[in-house]
Amino acid sequence: MAQYHPVVVDRTAFTLTYTPVGATSATTFAVSYAFGPTWDLLASSTSGPAAATNFRFGGRFHLRAPSPDNDLYLTAQYASPAAPATSYILLGTGLTHTLAPGLKAYVAANYSTQTGAQAIFWNAGWQYELSHQLSMVAGWDEFTGNGYVGVSYLFASR
Repeated sequence: MAQYHPVVVDRTAFTLTYTPVGATSATTFAVSYAFGPTWDLLASSTSGPAAATNFRFGGRFHLRAPSPDNDLYLTAQYASPAAPATSYILLGTGLTHTLAPGLKAYVAANYSTQTGAQAIFWNAGWQYELSHQLSMVAGWDEFTGNGYVGVSYLFASR
């Protein structure tokens, strides 16, 4: 089992999520840093049941969106799980759409190159702005079948 939440909806932000997993739980923290108008650095880690514990590092490239309410992007990440010990690459895409001021919906899909577990998986969720820098996130991870909730902190004011 693995946790593959969206890394971070906003650029230059920190996100912390909690996922109930059977009788236990998993926690994911993620950070993004914008290097310019199109590139972000991504890093995230999940801790929880042994098979869910991993570290991911990579980048996100923002494509020209069809409208200002959309953010369309591609991702490439290196993943290093605790068990099994075989590292792999994640290639993905995502779309974030502003539904209303302060409310965003997102969907992200990834292809995992993990040996013996190649798969395309996706998740979807919402981000609701509580203040200029703090947001609540909630979503569903299709790969694990689990929902998650969390908070996101934007380092720069909106």
